Amino acid sequence: MNAQHDGLRLFTLLYIDDTEIWNASIGAGKLAFKDVYIRCASNFSQSCTGQGVQLEILTNEPAYVNEQLAKLGRPLIAVGMVFDRDVPRGIPFYAAHFKLDVFRQLGTGNFGNRVGLVDNDVVMLEAPEIDFDLWNEDRLFLYDITPTVLEEYGNDLVKADMERVAGAGVDTIRWYGGEFVAGSSAAFRTLSERIELLWPNYRAAISTLHHVGDEMIVSAAVNLLANEKSMKVTDIGAEPYRWISRWFSARTMFYQMPLSYHFNSSMLHLPADKRFIADFSAVPFDTRLFLSKFRIHVGRKLFARRLLNSIFFFKRRGGKQVSRLN
Repeated sequence: MNAQHDGLRLFTLLYIDDTEIWNASIGAGKLAFKDVYIRCASNFSQSCTGQGVQLEILTNEPAYVNEQLAKLGRPLIAVGMVFDRDVPRGIPFYAAHFKLDVFRQLGTGNFGNRVGLVDNDVVMLEAPEIDFDLWNEDRLFLYDITPTVLEEYGNDLVKADMERVAGAGVDTIRWYGGEFVAGSSAAFRTLSERIELLWPNYRAAISTLHHVGDEMIVSAAVNLLANEKSMKVTDIGAEPYRWISRWFSARTMFYQMPLSYHFNSSMLHLPADKRFIADFSAVPFDTRLFLSKFRIHVGRKLFARRLLNSIFFFKRRGGKQVSRLN
């Protein structure tokens, strides 16, 4: 491990349930959903190893995951964990809700004192600059994506839904992406304790919320803690950190900076390109090769999406926004 990151344990969640495979951003293909995620995690692990950072997979099916990693010739990095959350079936992002169980476990200190959970459809382009002096018991490192969420849904709706989950008024609305959460074990314990208090509210409101997923309840919990002055938040998507950046090759309801802008972040989250990442896992990870092939891949996608926008505009059905490469 890179000496600068000694003491940091980085994890990704891979919760497998073959009966809950709905996901709007994975697309069709021959490879089974669970194997797409395993290959994404393998690719992410390779990219981390190349930067001197270690990644472990937390999963409910460690034997199966390690078996597939062995077939790929990759290290067996899957660790078993018990998940017992009463997540309603048939909801969007079903598996992602088990991140909340991971937070609870990270809060025990059994996985280390400096820990982070990162989505597996991510690649590490370079190791993030970390100052562990800031990793105290009342600070979380999160990715603030408030502008894109408010642009898509509007402040009033987001605030109303968040306050229903929070069970109280929230002075300042901030929305945090679920792809990166890090901090000390004590900070995770504080976050988890608040999430457990809000879980009944969230579960009861699921059918009427504008967004269903871990981001809703985590954002509600963090906003309450921040308003109470019991938790500080460092936005790791902003300067001078830029630890992670999310970019969609799909059409969106919000503006995105060009892809080249996101290349300047330490980690790149690509939720609309999981199958591309999975296919790339067949070869040893090379940052320049990945970015080169990815630009070609998404260049074709963006051209097709602009064409689709033109068709929708011609039919007066309205168009979504399509990002640019540069």
